[in-house]
Amino acid sequence: MRPSTDRRGLGSVLIGAFVLAAGSQAYKQVVVNSQIIARARETNRFVVTRTEFAQRGSIYSSDGKVLAQSNDCFELSINYKKVPKSRAFFMAMSEASGIPAIEMLVPAESGGKSRTWKQPMSGSRADKIKLVKGEWRADGISLRRVPRREYPLSDVAEAIVGTSQEGQPITGLESSQNALLAGSPGSLTGMVDRTGAFLPMRMEGVASKAIDGSDLTLTLDSGLQTAAAAAIRKAVEANDADQGVAIAVDPATGDVLAAASWRPDKQANGFNPIVMGRFEPGSTFKILTLAKALDDGVVSAHDTVSCGGVIRVAGKDIKCSHGAHGTVDGLKAIAESCNISAVTWARKIGRDRFIDFMRTAGLFDSTNIGLPGEIPGKYNPDDGSPTLQIANMGFGQALNLAPLSLVSAYAALANEGIRINPRLIKRVGDRETAPPKQVRIVSGDTAAQMMHMMEATIERDFGTGHRLRIPGYRLGGKTGTAQKLGRGWDKERPKYVANFVGYVPIDQPRAVILVMVDNPKSGDYYGGSVAGPVFKEIAQSVIKRFNIPKSE
Repeated sequence: MRPSTDRRGLGSVLIGAFVLAAGSQAYKQVVVNSQIIARARETNRFVVTRTEFAQRGSIYSSDGKVLAQSNDCFELSINYKKVPKSRAFFMAMSEASGIPAIEMLVPAESGGKSRTWKQPMSGSRADKIKLVKGEWRADGISLRRVPRREYPLSDVAEAIVGTSQEGQPITGLESSQNALLAGSPGSLTGMVDRTGAFLPMRMEGVASKAIDGSDLTLTLDSGLQTAAAAAIRKAVEANDADQGVAIAVDPATGDVLAAASWRPDKQANGFNPIVMGRFEPGSTFKILTLAKALDDGVVSAHDTVSCGGVIRVAGKDIKCSHGAHGTVDGLKAIAESCNISAVTWARKIGRDRFIDFMRTAGLFDSTNIGLPGEIPGKYNPDDGSPTLQIANMGFGQALNLAPLSLVSAYAALANEGIRINPRLIKRVGDRETAPPKQVRIVSGDTAAQMMHMMEATIERDFGTGHRLRIPGYRLGGKTGTAQKLGRGWDKERPKYVANFVGYVPIDQPRAVILVMVDNPKSGDYYGGSVAGPVFKEIAQSVIKRFNIPKSE
């Protein structure tokens, strides 16, 4: 019986020792730790609340190229009163930071108090500096996290992606989508030991967890965006223009494949002509005028107009910029850009029905694609001469439209008459954005007739865009040259907007391309010769990018 009694006694002792140890540990963890924390709080020493920064979301092109991305960078500061005076220490710091040792030694040996190096350091260098700080117990070393945003395609995508300064979004999607990109910072309370290491408190834990920002994937194709940016810049500079815009849209989805702008004056204060500018569309608008006239049945494709070079409306002469065309049907009127025909079609439609059509086509609405400062198109509803106004509207004057809204309306003709609102943001994180709004603006038959007519602009020798042919491919489009009227108009020195809208290819178009060159001053100002070459360059890039086979 005695051995059994001894075993029970030993077991009791062990259990008692375990309970005593557990109680001691709990006392240290709870009571002593709480006392330490309380004393630290009372003296306001060692206890800190650290901000846990959220990672800002990246912006990508549809083909996966980075358009905007944040990288952790740091600024180094040294408090010379709290670091070793050893030259070996500064040599170690130099090796870790990449800063010459002499830059650190001179202030230390000349009585300097502190110094901060503003050039940002990478996260890997910051980690090396932290190792040196710990090894040398250098309390005077501090690293401040500095937000740094990188834009690999800034030269070609800045108008869309935008910019930021010192971590603050300024323009573009960086500004308008900041709520999605920024995320939410958190906070963590803890203690800092004498080496500067941060030790989170178990007692308090995480006060709030940082939530990283969402990534945005755009509809832009990086290759097409690059091509469009290069082409429009070249045209603006070659023609001494004020600014220019080039946009490519997939008519079947509404996806914006490219949206580039260029202006020599870089002090634009965030002005983005793609969605903030208003331009008279000029003769490119004739295709919408004829489409509405055909759809309403007020004219047929075979109806002819006798163009004598001028028509009188409400006491005013409206001239055909290309002279008298004689008798022309719809196809030839579009190909040769006859103003007199467009005036005739518009007057047959009627002012109210024509304006209702423009509203349905989204021309007086903002596209709401997510960019800041979008503005709708406009016209004067109280024009003193509505008869003259509707005549001018027929060939793209007396109204001012945003380029993106306009190309969206043209895209409807390539999509069997259905306009799809443009889309720029394809995904937020892993979530696909909602399908864009769709509305029919003309019948499928009318749209098909218009596409056939626009082919003549390029593929027929009498077309105003015949120099824009690409061997092996059937293209279509419309030239436009709008005289800028209104404020600042000078009869002796008129200003123009050279336009071109085109489809590549004409059968089942993969892209609709709109080009606008504002106020070319080097001599030529016609849409076919100023804006047309931009269309051709982008069209060639579209063919290559999507491996479009040659037309049969």
